[in-house]
Amino acid sequence: MMNKLLHSRQAYMDGACTLDQFYGQFITPQLLHMVKTSIMPAVIKAGGMENLDNAFWDAYSNLTKSYVVKDLLRQAFPSPREGFAYGWSLNTNICILKTAVRRLDACPDL
Repeated sequence: MMNKLLHSRQAYMDGACTLDQFYGQFITPQLLHMVKTSIMPAVIKAGGMENLDNAFWDAYSNLTKSYVVKDLLRQAFPSPREGFAYGWSLNTNICILKTAVRRLDACPDL
């Protein structure tokens, strides 16, 4: 069964939904657990995610694909040409991770 995309990339680009609404739809309980156990301690130690450098986020970004809802990513970032990789990128993964961090920061008991 395929999941239904709540907010399209175009809706996000047009300002019809927020960054957290768009990227938040890709977050799974498994991703939240990974972020809570692997990333949040570093965020707390650094005094906030804005104090972590790009290398930190790059290192964790590839893990994101193991935990997100891939069929939603395929809907939001379709392949530009058949047979090629989907249109999501390293930046997409980092936005998903940072959205998960913000969600956990706002509600640590998730």
